[in-house]
Amino acid sequence: MTSMRKITRNQLLRIGLIALQWFLLTMALGAVVVYSSDALEGFITPSLESGFMFLGAFVFAFLLGISIESFKLLMPLAVLMCVGASFIFVMVIFSPTYAEVTIRTTQLENYATTRAFLFTVLMFLPAVVGAGLGNLAGGQFRDDVLADEPEGSRYAASSSWYERRNRASSRADADSTPR
Repeated sequence: MTSMRKITRNQLLRIGLIALQWFLLTMALGAVVVYSSDALEGFITPSLESGFMFLGAFVFAFLLGISIESFKLLMPLAVLMCVGASFIFVMVIFSPTYAEVTIRTTQLENYATTRAFLFTVLMFLPAVVGAGLGNLAGGQFRDDVLADEPEGSRYAASSSWYERRNRASSRADADSTPR
């Protein structure tokens, strides 16, 4: 029988803060998508250029990557951020039908579906690149990784591969004899 690992209060707080950060970044990216969409250009002012959607996906995923150490967790969250932002666009497109101002047609549903899929696919690459670069840069900003931790410690397993590689190379340089 295996014992379950207990989650500490600090871990729960960290999970909650990351979930809150993901939610807020998804909402911000959704706002950028809505303001960048040319379909809503006549209804929402000021409108942004469509390139801001890609820049926003890169920057927001970069910010998410700085705070998340696990690359396996970061990539699905970055993709879900793009899906969530596209869902916000769909909610804005359908909001007049929920308020019963307009009627819901098949053409509107098809348009919203294709735009949501298109936005998700187009934001995927900048978000993944931004998240990866943010994860690499996160070692410079995170303060929870100890510099002199032993290889077998629990902190060594939680740090990213890039940080472990840098520590291993710096230890090898320190152990080598000067010439």
